Amino acid sequence: MQIDHLMWACPDLEQGCTKLAALTGVAPAAAGSHPGMGTRNALLSLGPRCYLEVIAPDPQQPLVDNFGARLAALATDGLLSWAAGADHLDELRTTLHQQAIQTSRVQATSRKNPAGELLQWQLLFIAGVELAPFFIDWLACTHPAATSPPGCQLQELQIATAATEPLHRLCGQVPRLSLSQRPTASLRARLDTPHGEVWLESLEPRIALF
Repeated sequence: MQIDHLMWACPDLEQGCTKLAALTGVAPAAAGSHPGMGTRNALLSLGPRCYLEVIAPDPQQPLVDNFGARLAALATDGLLSWAAGADHLDELRTTLHQQAIQTSRVQATSRKNPAGELLQWQLLFIAGVELAPFFIDWLACTHPAATSPPGCQLQELQIATAATEPLHRLCGQVPRLSLSQRPTASLRARLDTPHGEVWLESLEPRIALF
């Protein structure tokens, strides 16, 4: 298991990309829309098989009772969540349920990239564990980090939460992940960029992914 990507949520994709380009010196590249979710995104690579996703409402989709609608209501932007890469999500789901960790069903998701190629992957969400990752299996797709603008590297993802034991059970051995116990939950990411060391901070207040 490893950190697959970080999710940077914002109410406007162009503005979010402009802010990140100014911070890091690398401009995220438009990646496509998520049909039915009301969202679109842009990506920048954070190293091999790791990237930053800038996710925002898609004005070409209805923004009612979906993730895009929640993003559109944001007053600011910031780190919302993170994904861990894993294979065979159905088997992982069974294993987690045996450990009394509740999950969503495995969800099939897709989007077309700017070249018109259809990307398909699977997702598994964790219920009841604060700042838990969601799991992603890219199946036969080329990993997005390989086709996103390079120049930045993820050095560390810091997670603070009041209850660390469930997170330790889920992902205590994930490289570059640091867990700490604090009253206020937060995500922080330390990047090595063309502009030097950059910290990305939590979105406050957080919103639901699903």
